[in-house]
Amino acid sequence: MRTLDMALVPSGQPSKKQKVVRPVELLCLEDNTSQINSTVPIDVPLFKPTPATVHFSGYEPFSTVTKTLRFRNGDYVARRIKVLPPKSPYFEISGGKRAASKVAPGMEVVFEVTFRPQEVREYSVDLVCCTEREKFIVQVKAAGFRPRLSLPSEVNFGAAAVKSTKAKSMLVQNTGSCVARFRLSCDVPEFSASPSEGLVHPGQMATLELSFSPQCVEPYEGRLLVEYLGGEKTVATVLLRGVAEDVDVHLSTNNLQLEPAYVSLSSQRTFKVRNASEIPVTFSWKQFQDSAEQEAERERLRSDLERMQQLEEAHLEEALSKRPPSDDEGSDGDLSGDEGHVSAGARAARSALATKYRHLRQALEKDDMVFSDETFEIKPLSGEVRALSEVDIHVMFRPDTAADYACTAYLDVVGREERLPVWLTGIGIGP
Repeated sequence: MRTLDMALVPSGQPSKKQKVVRPVELLCLEDNTSQINSTVPIDVPLFKPTPATVHFSGYEPFSTVTKTLRFRNGDYVARRIKVLPPKSPYFEISGGKRAASKVAPGMEVVFEVTFRPQEVREYSVDLVCCTEREKFIVQVKAAGFRPRLSLPSEVNFGAAAVKSTKAKSMLVQNTGSCVARFRLSCDVPEFSASPSEGLVHPGQMATLELSFSPQCVEPYEGRLLVEYLGGEKTVATVLLRGVAEDVDVHLSTNNLQLEPAYVSLSSQRTFKVRNASEIPVTFSWKQFQDSAEQEAERERLRSDLERMQQLEEAHLEEALSKRPPSDDEGSDGDLSGDEGHVSAGARAARSALATKYRHLRQALEKDDMVFSDETFEIKPLSGEVRALSEVDIHVMFRPDTAADYACTAYLDVVGREERLPVWLTGIGIGP
């Protein structure tokens, strides 16, 4: 028989805070003692157990392991405590004083918990402890084979360009005693981890890919959640940090006045997108000032499509109701219910209308809302600017009437939270 003096916390579950034990049943104090007054609050047991949970770990099959369980009398008078025999063939409780004996104020009574496992697996039992005033539970747990990945306490991405993705690789090893099956997730959408699920054998290593994709210029903090699957599910956490910042990308001008052009002719000017940062950035020209305006316009178009579809469906039903029945478009007799009385032509027309608006909605959702104007044309609409470099942007002005023209285009670029505006103006000259 070997004795373990320390309560070991299960692998991967270090206890930084002492568990609070609460009564599970209150007894009538007058039935058990004449000392009915107590200085211990009613929601706290008269005796404080140490440890609050008894853990066994690192044991072998058919061995005998014991641990010490102490109870301290927290009251100002002598009190009694007894521990009921555990309802498990693998655990025994012994020691302590006789049930009739009392424990002096501030003194301890010592019990021994004996564990006789037949195999290495998860064991647990509740020890029911009875005082003169209440019953409370002390949990006894034995850890079986457990996986454990060597995770850092924190991963700091440092500074990252806004709207970009910064990646880090994390090499972990299974230092546990069994296969580690795990699931990865992050509690903040700006952080992500892959693979979503994995398996690592004892002693082997695996690479986890972490990503940081900030959308606003501000510091970020989140958690990587590593959930161990199979058996007793446990979750380990890794603190994730990162800061998003704007990079130095700017336009050579924010106000571009094109040369006057005759109707049906054109004029052209060029300006530059300059990248003074040390990372390549991608860009695209947009119709709206920010993503909020862009999504508001998309929602407006969704409503327009819904209204147009309802109007067309109403016109179609009105036209079908006025159409005289035709022998060539007889109803299908093999259809049941109302569908059996609808002509093939009517069904085809309704199906075509539904398909038309389904395709329109799909096109709307995929639309990037890039810059588009009948008079001004920007080339290229999207591209990449290499680090410490610049790209020429060409603007074409084609007036269709003699008038003054003006519009604003917005440059959406990786590394800048806000879109960069350029004001385009031109004068159309009549014949």
